Order: sequence, then structure tokens, then C-alpha cells
Amino acid sequence: MTQTRARAAAENNFEKYLEDISGKLSTLDEKFENISEIVHRLEERIESSDNKLDLIIRDNNLKQTFDKVPVSENEANITFDTNANLILQRRQTHDNNDEAYQKRREIGHFWKKMLNERKQAYWNAIRSESLANTYEQWRHKKEVILPRKYRIKPINKESDEETKIRMTLALQRFDAEITLLRIRVPKYKERFEECDTKMREEITKRYSDNVQSKLLEIWTADVNRESAKSESILESKKKWLDEYERTYGKEIVKNRKVNRQKKREYNVTTNSQMDSEQTYAKVLQSERDDNERDRINRKRFNRSDSNTEDNLESRPNQESTYERRNNGRMSGYKHRERQGFRVSEQNGNENLNRNYTEIKLLSKGLKFTPTPKGNKVDLIKDTEEFCRKLRLREFFQDNDYDDGSLVRNRSNFKPKTNRDKHLEDYINCLKSSASTNQNNQNIKDNISRSERSAIENLSNDATIVIKEADKGGAICIMDREHYKKMVMDQLNDRNFYHELTSPEDARTMNKIKKFTSVYADSLTDKEIDYLNNFEMKSSNFYGLPKIHKSKEIQHGIQAKNATYVKLPQPGDLKLRPIVAGPACPTHRLSNLLDIILKPLCKLVPSYIRDDIDFLNYIPDSVDANTKLKSFDVTSLYTNIPHDVRMESITYWIEKHRDEIPSRFTKDFIIDGLKLVLENNHFFFDNKYFLQIKGTAMGTKVAPTYATLFMGYLEEKLFSRTEDVFDANFGNCIRKNWKRYLDDCFIFWNRSLDDLNKFHDLLNGLHTSIQFTMEQSEKELPFLDILIIKEDNRITTDLFYKSTDTHQYLIFSSCHPSHTKRNIPFNLARRICTIVSDQHRREKRLKELKSFLLKQNYPVNLIDAATNRAKEIPLPELREKT
Repeated sequence: MTQTRARAAAENNFEKYLEDISGKLSTLDEKFENISEIVHRLEERIESSDNKLDLIIRDNNLKQTFDKVPVSENEANITFDTNANLILQRRQTHDNNDEAYQKRREIGHFWKKMLNERKQAYWNAIRSESLANTYEQWRHKKEVILPRKYRIKPINKESDEETKIRMTLALQRFDAEITLLRIRVPKYKERFEECDTKMREEITKRYSDNVQSKLLEIWTADVNRESAKSESILESKKKWLDEYERTYGKEIVKNRKVNRQKKREYNVTTNSQMDSEQTYAKVLQSERDDNERDRINRKRFNRSDSNTEDNLESRPNQESTYERRNNGRMSGYKHRERQGFRVSEQNGNENLNRNYTEIKLLSKGLKFTPTPKGNKVDLIKDTEEFCRKLRLREFFQDNDYDDGSLVRNRSNFKPKTNRDKHLEDYINCLKSSASTNQNNQNIKDNISRSERSAIENLSNDATIVIKEADKGGAICIMDREHYKKMVMDQLNDRNFYHELTSPEDARTMNKIKKFTSVYADSLTDKEIDYLNNFEMKSSNFYGLPKIHKSKEIQHGIQAKNATYVKLPQPGDLKLRPIVAGPACPTHRLSNLLDIILKPLCKLVPSYIRDDIDFLNYIPDSVDANTKLKSFDVTSLYTNIPHDVRMESITYWIEKHRDEIPSRFTKDFIIDGLKLVLENNHFFFDNKYFLQIKGTAMGTKVAPTYATLFMGYLEEKLFSRTEDVFDANFGNCIRKNWKRYLDDCFIFWNRSLDDLNKFHDLLNGLHTSIQFTMEQSEKELPFLDILIIKEDNRITTDLFYKSTDTHQYLIFSSCHPSHTKRNIPFNLARRICTIVSDQHRREKRLKELKSFLLKQNYPVNLIDAATNRAKEIPLPELREKT
């Protein structure tokens, strides 16, 4: 009963609510109809010929409004007429505005494009004109004021003449900048006027008079607003330039890159104090954060066509972003003394304009390894091979059998299973794990999707050639046609190369088989099998750009000082010829001969194995009058004459016959070497060539052969020196003359005339072998060592070429962890080995730390490796191994 009453009461209340809502809706509906009717009658009567107040005032709803105003009938007619027209005009204007803005949305994409291009061109025009005027004023002052990017910094121990040359170059670049600014101003003005014209034509073509005029007003307002912003920013730029002019010469010119590096080191140190262990995962997370910031700036970077500090085609807001990118994330490459891939040859070729993602990818270096995609088949195959090696180790652990073979083909022998129960249990567990292993989805890729696409784009781009520089680690992007031309200029030299009509690989292979049959008594069965049975491929010819010897490239790098430098085709760029033949017919015979002859190299008096070996020959002190001299053989490999090669090899074989296994006769070595040197044919650009002089840089025996050949000429040099000078000086030359392949060094303490005579003796050893000379009284580089003479004291420092990029393997590369973790230690150990002065050593270690930080190595790993290297005594570091 109670529930029934409650339900009835609720229904009554609900009905009352519905009645109230229905009544209110009816009232609102009536009011809306009244208002609509009033407005309709108002419009009809005003549009008629007479807009009289008495026609409208009869409406009681409107009459009440004017009853409160004490005016005459005529005044009321005029007032209402005016107010009514004003109301309608405002309404019409509002309708036109709505329609205009609606139409603007229809062409919104074109509107924004024209507005952005217009404001960009306007900014470039006023900025270029303002800079040109200011720069011209600075240029014509009694004391020229140079912009910050053209100011020259003092260099210790630089002569006045060198400083004057650098100043002249800076003034020439300054004048060129002013001329470029003047040329660009009309172009920019024409561009923003063209944007205005295009927009007005588009509006006129599309819309009627009322909407057209309103859209033109809106366009003018937008243009004026953007122009005012640009002019305001330009005023602030002018104030900065005025302040720069006022304080010019009074402030201390700071190296901003060094300051940024110090700041970064301080931040790293602070972070390391907060977090005592920077893990591998944290380094990758930091890089992913950097990748996200790079992605935000990628579009602006793609539009940029220049990496200069003052990019005239940048809007103010874009310029600040671009500078932050270059001085922040991208500064990692700039700070490494113009690091990264360095040179791109360009002569109006748009194919060499690389986008931001490609530049970022290549700046990781050609040794960078992306995270591989999982391949279960390869995993099982590698596991099988590893298990085979385990069984081989167990099978041969107590077997010392050796047939004396120096080389042999890889064996396919598989030991029987179940020889060792514990080993088999381990192998079964390993195979089971590999076969059931699924790709770990949690492994993070070390490159982005866009970078993977960039790899495909670069590899499929048939218009370019990407090569690592001959020295320094820089990456060179060259126009393919220009690269071909440089290579063909070398191959068309008939003194060194001869073009073949067909490949000669099969014939050469037959010669090697005949050679092994003739000297079968000198070879074991496994050596014969090694020389004859393998998958053969033709050699490939390529050239490495010698950017460290190109003055045009060095000047271009110094002028732009950027990550990615584009240069015209430098006329003085040369290529180092390389014949890559890891599977050519002669490569295995070359390897065997290299093993046989290499023990003779250490018996050459001038022989240096490496830079550490050279350090042990450097005295701690010399006479005060001693000068530093170095000599370099011009194109040694390609200039070794065939007529002397047999004399030189025969000389060393007969002199040190005990160093060579007795089964290898002199004829075997001479004939084998002749076979390698006279059958150096290769492939380039669908053509086959044969090298007819010298030896190829790429074949295994080439360094050993070149060392023995030069050692033979030096024996003649020593005897001739005794004849021209005296026996004591001849012995001094024999003791102090040191050579690594084609680079020679000596401490010279005789007169300049004697030096010239000695140089003539060198160039007279053979017509094909010519030496160039460098000399200094204070410091001179040799290999990667800088020898410094201070009074009579000799110290050593690390030497970098001007084009060295310090592009060590980036820490995020998918290399084994132990490989990456050993890199800081080995580099620090190298510094501690070479740099003898304690102050310089600390300086070089700090530089190394900055280089490795740019490659995302954890600071704790760098510090630990540095401390380990510093704890090793210098004699132990320089100990011969």
C-alpha cells in the first residue's frame, strides 16, 4: 500500500513538471514568433519608398520604446530612420564579415602559404638591406669593424705575415658578404611583391565585390601586422649591432665552442654527482630525447640551404632555432673541429643537397651499425657453427699435430657427437634456447624509421658516391660523374694502366695452378688447396679522396666551420687508388708471400713497425742546432719500378736466408711475386684494366714489398753518403734515418748545403722514386706524433690533421658491449703513450673526453678508462710487443 501511494505521488509531481516545462516553451515560442514578425515588417517597410516612422510606430511593441523619449514627430521620424538604417547597416556588415571569413577559410592553405612566403621575403629584404648598410659603414671606417664570424683569433707563435694573410682573407670574405647582400635585396623585394599580387589576383578571380573588398582589407591587415613584427625584431637587431660597434676591440673575443664545451662538462659532472652511475639504458634514453628534439626542428632544417652562422634567408624565429640546433644538438659535430662528414662536392647539382635525416644518419659514421632485425634462421645457423667450434676444441685439445702449412682452407670437419657428456648437455641446451627464441620486442632500435628510410634512399641514389676520406674519418659525398672523371683521369695514364678488352681472371687462375704444380715440392697439400680452390671474384677499383692535401677543401672547411660543408668541385682534389680484391685470383698467393717475406722487414735498418716503435728511437735531448726533417716518397706504390723489384727482393733473401723456411726457394718467391705484381687487373665502370707499373694498394704483400724495395735503395743511399760525405756521417745516417713505408724522418745537425746534397742523393736513387721534404726548427709531425724541440729538449705530442673529425664509434652503435667499452681506454692509453709532457697529456685527455661525450659515451666509463691508462708507467706503455 505504501509503495502504491509513493508511486502515485511521484507520477503527479512528474506531470506537474511536464506542464511547467510545456508552458515555458510555449511562452518562448510566442516571443520568438513576435520578434520574427517585427523584424520582417521592419525590413519590408524600410525597403519601400517611404521609411516613415508612423508606419512602424503603430506596432505597439516598438511604440513603447519611443514613448519614453519627449521629441517631436519629425525628430522622431529622423531619429528612428537613422537608427533603423544603422541597425541594418551593422547587420549587413556583420553578414559580409562572416561571409568574408568563411571564404578565407576556403582558401586558407593558399592564404597561409602566401602570407608566410611574403613575410619571409619581407624579412629577408629589410634585414639584408640593413646589414648591407651597416657592413658598408663598418668597412669604410678607418679601423675596419669585422662581424664576429669573420674576426680572426690570435694563434700562438704565428708570424706577422701569416696573420696579415688571414686578415686579408677575412676582408675578402667580408666584401663578398656585402656584395651578396646587395644582390639579394631586389630579389627578396620582388618576391614579397609577387606574393601580394598573387593573393590579390586570387581574391579578385574568386569572389564578388563586397566579399572581395573585405578579403583585401583582411589581407592588408595581416600583411601590416607581420611587417610590423619584422620591423620590430629588426630594430632589436640594430641595437645589438650598435652595441657591437661601440664595444668593438674592447671586449675579449671568447671561443664560444670552448665555453659551450666547458658548460657541458660542468653539467655532466653535476649530473654524475647526482647520479653516480650513468647506465647504458640512460644513455640510450638521452639519445631518444635528443631524437625527439631533432624531429621537431627537421622541417626548418630541410628548408635551410646553408650552414653559415648568419643565414640571410632565415626568419628571426627560425634563425634562433637554427642557431640553437647548431650550437646545441648539432654542435656536437661542430665542436669536434668541424666534425662529421665534411665535404660534399657540388657544382649546381641539386642531388648533393641532403636532408636533415640523411645528414644526421651519416654523421654517426660509416662504422655505425643499426640494430639488426631478428632472423631466426641466421641465429640457428650461427649457433650450429659455435657448437661445432666447441666440439673441435674438445677434439683437438690434446693433439699437437701440425703439418707445417702456413695457410690452409677452412675445414668442414665435424667431430663425432657424445664424446663428452657435459659438453653435449650444454650444446643441447644452447640449441634448444636458439630454436625457441623469439625476437625480443623490447629491444629498442638505435635509429628512427626516417633514418632507416634514409639508408635506403642513400644506397639507391645513383647520382652520388659516398666515400670515407683517405685520412681523418670525414665522409665525402661526391657527384658520381665527377668521381668517375677523377678515377678515369688516373686510369687513362698509359704509364701505369692498360685497358683490357675482356676479363683475365680465368687466365690468371690457370697461371696460379700451373705455378703450384711447378713448385709442388715447396708447398704442402693444404697450401696447394688453399691457393687453387676458392670462390673467385674480380677486383674492384675505387679511390679515397685526399681532402687533407686539398687546399681548396681546407679553406672551405675553415671558412664555413659547419657539420655539412658543400663545395664546388675542387681542382686540387686527388684520389688514393685502391684495388679491392679480397677474392681475386692472386689474393691468396699474395697472402702467402706476405707471411714468408714479413720477417725480413724488421731487419731493414730504417724499418719502423708503428708509432710506438718510432717513439723508442726518439732521444730525450739533441744539440741546440739540430733541425727536424721529414721526407715523403711521392706515390710510392704506383711508382715502384718492376726492373728493380727482383734485385731488391733477391738482395734481402740472400742476405737473410735463415729467416725464410728452407722449402721456399728464391725462385719460388721471385716467380710468385712476379705473378702477383704482373696480374693486377681490376674492374671499374664496366671496363677492365691492368696495372703495368708499381703495385696495387690493396694486395696483401704490397706493404712488405714496398718496405723491402725502399730498404734496398737505402742500402745504396748509405754507401753513397759515405762516398759524398764521410764514413762517420754515413754511419750516423744509417743509425738515425727512420722510415715507415713512404714517410721518413731524421734529426739533422749539419749545414743547409749538406741537406741539399743529401736530398739530391735521395732523388738520385732511382728516376721513379722522388722525395719531398719538410723541415722545422721547433716542431714537425711524423705519423700521428708531433715532435717538439724546445732548446735541446725533445718532447712528443699527439698530432691531428686539420681535416680530422675525431669520429669515433658512437656508443649507440649495435656493436658488442666490450668493444665499445674498450674504446675510451685504448684511446686514453694511446694519448698517455705518445704525449710525454704532463701538462699536454692532461689537455689531450680532456679533449678526448669531449670527443667521446659527443659520441654519447657515459662519463663514468670515460673517467674510469682515463684513470686506468694514467696508472700505467710510461716505459710499460712504450714497451715493444
